[in-house]
Amino acid sequence: MFWSMAVGGASILVGKAVDKYRPGAVISVGSIITGIGFLSLSYIETPLHFYLGYIIVGIGNAAIGQVPSTALVSEWFNNKRGFALGIMSTGIGLGGLIISPLASGVLIPLLGWRKAYQSLGMLACIIIVPLALFVIRSKDMHQNDRKDAGGNFERGAIAPEKDSGIVDVTLKKALASSLIWLVAASYLLSQFAATGTLQSLVPHLNDIGFSATISASILGMVGLVSSFSKLFFGWLCDFIRAKYAFILGVFFQALGTLILLQVKPSSHTPILWFFAFIMGVGSGSWLPAMSISISRNFSSRTYGTLFGLANFALSIGLATGPLFAGFISDMNGSYHWAFIVFIGFYLLSIVTALLGQATKGAYAK
Repeated sequence: MFWSMAVGGASILVGKAVDKYRPGAVISVGSIITGIGFLSLSYIETPLHFYLGYIIVGIGNAAIGQVPSTALVSEWFNNKRGFALGIMSTGIGLGGLIISPLASGVLIPLLGWRKAYQSLGMLACIIIVPLALFVIRSKDMHQNDRKDAGGNFERGAIAPEKDSGIVDVTLKKALASSLIWLVAASYLLSQFAATGTLQSLVPHLNDIGFSATISASILGMVGLVSSFSKLFFGWLCDFIRAKYAFILGVFFQALGTLILLQVKPSSHTPILWFFAFIMGVGSGSWLPAMSISISRNFSSRTYGTLFGLANFALSIGLATGPLFAGFISDMNGSYHWAFIVFIGFYLLSIVTALLGQATKGAYAK
């Protein structure tokens, strides 16, 4: 929870920094902060030190994660922006699937946990900083907004989306628009439900009689399918409005949770693999759709800040969903009613997404 809230809280400041200083510079600073956080964790002696270490890591992760990465992709791609975001999102997902087993299965047994943390800290600085400073290149972030003296877009500048009602707007006006708050609400609600479901998956399956090995394998399959699903939803956002791609993803997540409710101690494992596939497909929708929803409706001058705000809202859902599920389990002895509530939250997130239709240019392609 501390890591999630650190990432979310830092996202707004990171977004402002991206708008002002460019993604590459922000990523390089973030990798250094991440390295410092991991190095500090190698010296932990108390729980407080542990929490503070992961708060530092969370702040650094916010500065090397989806806020600067999506801003960078949005700079360079217009017509195929969704597909490019899908590729980038798939990389983030696969990175998470690789690093955790690498740390727990290789570095810790080989070096011990203290040196494993130190190795991760050094890798964050040695690998990411040079890439951010010498490989990543930024375009003119504001070329989408440049007009000549007659009010027409300059020759060579990328024209705005025809169906976008908001092209060049100040941050103050953007925050006064209902659209950004509808985006934030949609992702808060959906992530509350999605993360609460997935974090409860292993203990729930263990409670009803499935082995820890099977339960962990099902969760791993959800993550693997989700990584490649991001590529699909990114591609889809190039052809349909981002809000519809998001709604489709939420529908799959709600369907997956409904399937999970039907699993009994006597159920055969194929239904669990079917659940993992459906849930994984739905879980891949959020990042491409959220980025496209913001980049297609607001000026690139404010993209970082607005995406950071939406990411902060999402992180609140991500941090609180598992806590709610644990509370319900402690009260009732099972996660059954928590899953039912989560389905309700999925439906609410769809409603908030549909309300965006009332705003001109809401949830453009």
